[in-house]
Amino acid sequence: MLSPYQITLLLVLPILLSYIYSTYISPNPQYSIIIDAGSTGSRLFIYTSSPFSRIGSAKISPGLNAFTFTRDESNDYTKKNKYKTPQQQYVKLFNKIQSIVPASRRSMTPVKILATAGMRLISNEQSEEIYESLREGLGSPFPYPILNISTLSGREEGYYSLLSSNYLLGIIDEDMRRIGGEGMVGSLDMGGSSTQITFDPEGAEEIREEGLFIHSYLGFGGDTLREKVWDKIVSSNSDSNPCAFVGWSVTWGGRTLTGTGSSEKCRSLILSVLDPVSAHSTSSKINIDGIEHPKIRGKFLAMSLYFFASDCLRSMSKGGERFVQNWPNPSPNDMREAVKDFCGRNWEELEPVRGTAHKWTRFDGFPHRCLETVYIHTLLRDGYGFDGDGRDVEFVLEIGGEEVEWTMGMALESRVKSMK
Repeated sequence: MLSPYQITLLLVLPILLSYIYSTYISPNPQYSIIIDAGSTGSRLFIYTSSPFSRIGSAKISPGLNAFTFTRDESNDYTKKNKYKTPQQQYVKLFNKIQSIVPASRRSMTPVKILATAGMRLISNEQSEEIYESLREGLGSPFPYPILNISTLSGREEGYYSLLSSNYLLGIIDEDMRRIGGEGMVGSLDMGGSSTQITFDPEGAEEIREEGLFIHSYLGFGGDTLREKVWDKIVSSNSDSNPCAFVGWSVTWGGRTLTGTGSSEKCRSLILSVLDPVSAHSTSSKINIDGIEHPKIRGKFLAMSLYFFASDCLRSMSKGGERFVQNWPNPSPNDMREAVKDFCGRNWEELEPVRGTAHKWTRFDGFPHRCLETVYIHTLLRDGYGFDGDGRDVEFVLEIGGEEVEWTMGMALESRVKSMK
């Protein structure tokens, strides 16, 4: 006769073996989904934990913050957003990846929806209304369990970007352990509503978030900085916009602003936005939004808008030979030379090719590439203090075929925590 212990063992053993098989042996991987709900759109990424890998992605626009626009009497959102509700948009987003996650695994595939700077700029009440709409609309019979719908902090975004960068470069492994003695690279990230800088000022051996300098400049992304610059021009009662191609015009604040394409005047204007105090002093050092940071140390990867705008400059500048020659590691001074020619180009020449001139530039985004590239140069040289002749920044979209962005860092950390 079997003892109670043996009976219990017989009952538990199949369950235990099944768990071990499904988790560590089964050819069916453990999936997870992270959505980067950015200010201009949402991007969905699918990861497997063992082996750690990103196996799919999809994107959709506009960003969740677009659903804060005023509704009309018919309860429809304004024409700026073709989707009437956030859940309608996200169901379409998930439909794009149905073929990647097998039906049998969807109920076991956790989803995290993390919004970034676009949602940090709106009120908590507005953001919670959108999140609640998603929770309700993506519930039953939606097959994926929603673990988290919230706003990611700027510090978290910067930290995860650094983890992604160093993992893809082979400096850390999938267990977040350092490989060899190579120093960690820093990360520079920019979206529509914020920009982040993350680096290790001490060169520590261990990967500790507490030992890093991480700062997110909310309201200083490409789109929000542009609006600040236009506001500055309007407040000075001027109609000349040095930060736009010659002849391009836009109506803003009741005035028609016309591009004059002067990169140096644009740089001065941007400096006055970044640091109104130091921009009018004799000091060569500025503190962006009043924030001081340690001296820059080591190499950096510049991703997202840093890459998209700078690669457009690389492909279209006629007078930036050194910038093109030294790509993807041009110096700030190389960039300064290139933007002078780029911004000075006539809009009549550029308008016919605005939708086809550059692979990573949308039709409606092309007119802003002058301002964006001057901003990037100004931020690197004057804001962060990179050596004007140094080549410490590499502009990247992908490493080894994998896009460099923050969700991979979050997936990596989640994997390590789940195995402890």
